[in-house]
Amino acid sequence: MIWPNPGFDSTLEATINNLHAGNSTGTLQFNPDPMASIIAVYDRNGIDILANGTATVTSSGFSTPYNIMAFGQYDLEVVMATPVTGVQLGDIFTHNASINPNSTDSDATNNNTSVDVTVVASYDPNDVTEARGPGIPIDTFSTNDFLEYTIRFQNLGTASAQFVRVLSSLHPSLDESTFEVIATSHAYLYTKNGRQLDFFFDSIQLPPEVVDEPGSNGFIKYRIKPLSGFAVGDLISARAEIFFDYNSAVITETWITTFDAPASTSDWQQTSIYPNPLVGNTLFFEKLDSGQAQLFSLDGKEIWNGNVENGRIEFNDLHAGFYILKVNNNDQTISMKLLKK
Repeated sequence: MIWPNPGFDSTLEATINNLHAGNSTGTLQFNPDPMASIIAVYDRNGIDILANGTATVTSSGFSTPYNIMAFGQYDLEVVMATPVTGVQLGDIFTHNASINPNSTDSDATNNNTSVDVTVVASYDPNDVTEARGPGIPIDTFSTNDFLEYTIRFQNLGTASAQFVRVLSSLHPSLDESTFEVIATSHAYLYTKNGRQLDFFFDSIQLPPEVVDEPGSNGFIKYRIKPLSGFAVGDLISARAEIFFDYNSAVITETWITTFDAPASTSDWQQTSIYPNPLVGNTLFFEKLDSGQAQLFSLDGKEIWNGNVENGRIEFNDLHAGFYILKVNNNDQTISMKLLKK
């Protein structure tokens, strides 16, 4: 098995054992974690059964028939892609598999299985995070509270950086008048032009990681209040562009903060969406028949709005990428992440 790593392929072995003195036939259904995308499925002879049509793509994964001799086994290697964004070190992927025998099974308790695998994402020291985490229960946050952000940067090059510049924009839902720098790792100058932040570390002489790992790191901490009127389902995004000398910008992954419902929620707020990743144009909901929906890019821009009807949404010309789906029903709102393939 090759563990999932953002931007790279992972593999997982699936085996069906026939424990009886007779042929066993049926169908295998494999459903990967929603964040993983199946690329190929190889049998023991190295043949891609997805490419040759033996296996069939389903809304949640793939299915394939099997025919196993007495006391034999059927082995498959599933190759999956892990997206570059939306996945972090330590995330858990859960893959599920089940078989449906064509004849009576004397022991059906072992026909379903799941496996948890940990993302071994290469560690990116250049990032933006918020101290409370990605989800904030709205009943724990008031208009007097601040969001506290940290921008981290590290010199992964081979020579000392003479200067470092960090650019970032304040989300429209933040009250720019409450912006405060709390601390930085090095002496700095900064300018604020509206919602645009520009931190400049001149003559920083930031050593490379290979020479001085602790000394190769830097950070900016600041805090800011959201504008009043925030509600369950609202989201606030943050990211930064980090320049080491005259090199191209290192762009951090976008950090998304959402205001969540209190712990006591109605049944529909436990809804899930499928298929996710979305391959076609139709997205289905569990436990929700109707409501209002909005789709946002990770930088908080609304790109679609419409209604949930009969437990589904129809999209047209939705480009591939990650989105935040915000759904409102009876004045209650939830947010979910959606990947469009």
